[in-house]
Amino acid sequence: MKILKVNELVSIKRSIEAGTSEQLAVVKGIITEIRNRGDEALKEFTEKFDRVQLPSFSVTESEIEEAYSQVDQEYIDIVREAAENIKSFHEKQLRPSWMTTEENGTILGQKITALDSVGVYVPGGTAAYPSSVLMNVIP
Repeated sequence: MKILKVNELVSIKRSIEAGTSEQLAVVKGIITEIRNRGDEALKEFTEKFDRVQLPSFSVTESEIEEAYSQVDQEYIDIVREAAENIKSFHEKQLRPSWMTTEENGTILGQKITALDSVGVYVPGGTAAYPSSVLMNVIP
């Protein structure tokens, strides 16, 4: 990350161009591997960097049940309330699909299509915030 001074203000710019030439080469190599080999490369990097073997990126029902059993009910209630607040906020942003034809015959429009599934990376370590998961997954 680089901190740049712009017009007397401080802004933060993230870039893979930051860091040493060795670091840049490693990052570009990882990106290339993932582009070329997809999930298999992701699994290998997860094992290499996180020391975790993932048979799948999907979470099973039994894993969800086990996670719930390890968390205090008060915390679950707080997270559910936060999730409802986030959902309520983002529902106000929903837009319908639309299409229009201009006088010259040009067709313009936007089709809104829900996704069946998504992947979300959530950083861990000292900055592991449940709100990051909620605000990225719920919308």
